[in-house]
Amino acid sequence: GSGSQVLGIDPRSNEILSAEYSLRGLTRRVSLADYKPVSDFSFPHKIHFESPVARTELTVDYQEVTLNPEWGEQDFHLPVPRGAQVVPLE
Repeated sequence: GSGSQVLGIDPRSNEILSAEYSLRGLTRRVSLADYKPVSDFSFPHKIHFESPVARTELTVDYQEVTLNPEWGEQDFHLPVPRGAQVVPLE
């Protein structure tokens, strides 16, 4: 099916303030706020996601942002929670 997307952009700073995406009767909204300089960029330190029909809402508040950090092998290791069973993918 076809969907629609609407972006809200600050005309002075060209920062994206919001995005709304609708598909098959389900609307998702993202709001970006609290832009602060990070390196040579302006980065939103508050991101809010909501999907009212799905009764889903999430807000992320960044305290510190590091752009393009170096990754190490340990960054991709997630400990297995107690009681979980590991099933290899074949």
